[in-house]
Amino acid sequence: MNQITHALFFLLTFFLIPSVLIAQPRTETPIRGTVLQYDGKPVKIGNVILTEFNGDYENPIANFSVGADGKYEFPLKGGGYYKVWFAAPNHQIFGVPLILDSLRDAGAPVSLTVQLAPYDYKATFDSVFIIGDWNKFNFETASPMLKQPNGTFIYDLNAERAAYQLLGITTRKKSVNGTMSEDFIYDNAGDYYSIVTKKGNAPLVIEFNPALLPRTSDKTLPKASFNARYAYLQELSRLTTRFETHLLNAQDGLERWTKSGGFASIYIHNYGDFPNDLLKAIRNEKLPEAVRQVLATMLLALPYYSPNNTGEIISTVERLLAIKYPMWSLFPDAVLNYAKLKGKERELVLRKFAAQTPDRGLQLQCVAELALLAKASGDTAKINEVYRGALKTLGDMKEGVLLLQELNPNKPVLEGKPLPPIELKTLDGKKLTNKTLRGKYVLLDFWMSWYAPTLEERRFLADAYTRFKNKNFEIVSISFDDKPADAKAFLDKHPDFKWTQCFAEKRYDSDIAKRLDIQSVPFPILIAPDGKVLALGVSLRQYQLAETLSKFLK
Repeated sequence: MNQITHALFFLLTFFLIPSVLIAQPRTETPIRGTVLQYDGKPVKIGNVILTEFNGDYENPIANFSVGADGKYEFPLKGGGYYKVWFAAPNHQIFGVPLILDSLRDAGAPVSLTVQLAPYDYKATFDSVFIIGDWNKFNFETASPMLKQPNGTFIYDLNAERAAYQLLGITTRKKSVNGTMSEDFIYDNAGDYYSIVTKKGNAPLVIEFNPALLPRTSDKTLPKASFNARYAYLQELSRLTTRFETHLLNAQDGLERWTKSGGFASIYIHNYGDFPNDLLKAIRNEKLPEAVRQVLATMLLALPYYSPNNTGEIISTVERLLAIKYPMWSLFPDAVLNYAKLKGKERELVLRKFAAQTPDRGLQLQCVAELALLAKASGDTAKINEVYRGALKTLGDMKEGVLLLQELNPNKPVLEGKPLPPIELKTLDGKKLTNKTLRGKYVLLDFWMSWYAPTLEERRFLADAYTRFKNKNFEIVSISFDDKPADAKAFLDKHPDFKWTQCFAEKRYDSDIAKRLDIQSVPFPILIAPDGKVLALGVSLRQYQLAETLSKFLK
């Protein structure tokens, strides 16, 4: 449940892409087929989830159960841009794009058979954790399973019946069903709960047996097969699957690059022949134009990609797409990357999209990119111009809070100016003020132990602390939790967060939040040894943090 975004995403914590459905008649088109396991046998339990093309399977349009024979069928009213997701126990969820023309395709049945891939299980297991209905499936309070001499893992539970999932058995951080299951229940997040019940008077012991995990050497999985009429959707699915695989590989590559000391701004990912395959399909006039348009925005959305045929890509895309076309909304980074490819016309392209796109989320993204460019230039007049425009056109959007907060020329925290007077208390009762912070580079970090966007920052903060702590650098994290005990409970489970930890009572109504005008978090602030503000906001978020710190901490 992860996907790559541009650095700008960190400004738009609550950013949502709007619906991209075309107005259509109400003719029903049957969608039917079979869901197969990795070994080609029909799944006995499964779900088919319908979303918008860029939708989230955790918030679907509809959810259908697969029959015991692996078969499914549901009606789709009219045409439009959709995605159909297929889930089954022991398998990765698989999304297949579905683009139907309301006039050409209405009523013509779609036959779609998919073969799923098993989870990307680890090769070996040193530790396995379990969550369940007894702890409300909370990752933070997961319990370790006890490893046995035969390589299995067990967990004793005082219950008659339990639903559970395991952590630490796949290569990605996610919870999945176990190998001991009497039944499964879909968790509404792409995976399944395992159901177990107590037998007689014996205690309930949940066992995980790595030898029972399904594995395959078939590198073609997952895959989709359509009936001949919809062969174009098979090509779209093939390229979309490759695209999503490359996104994950690019993310992994970026993480390796930054862990070795490299900076995200200069990372370039090697996509092999995939961009050329996309270009070939985009030029294929046998494919419906809508499909070619989607593939064009997909090409532009490749992150950390530096093409050597920029002119060819630009001319191909511009022949297919206009600013007001809905395909731009399918891949959020496409517009930003397109503008970057345009070189000297970058700002002009962003301004045109900001003014003409009907997608307000995309409009916000373009304005935010203009803001970053203005800040990077140091042109105060340009920054103020962007701020006034954003305030006028986007001031009613809650998603614009961080952008407006960072651009506001009247905010109390400004680069180059002294930090306003603050007073803090550490979790162990010590008092911190501007005076006690003097003499060091200090990063102020505002967070909450239950709020995902601030928790995602923790690993980047930990890496930065390890890297720069011997260069006169300190982190001061200020918890906005309901009570200090909540922050302490979280920190007890994460002993690697060894920097200074504080608590601000009343959250956004606290004295420090009012003094620094903290309206939304995360909102980091970097202070120089002389007490002046060096940087704030997005330049101190995630992959940008280490790069920004390196400019000041030599």
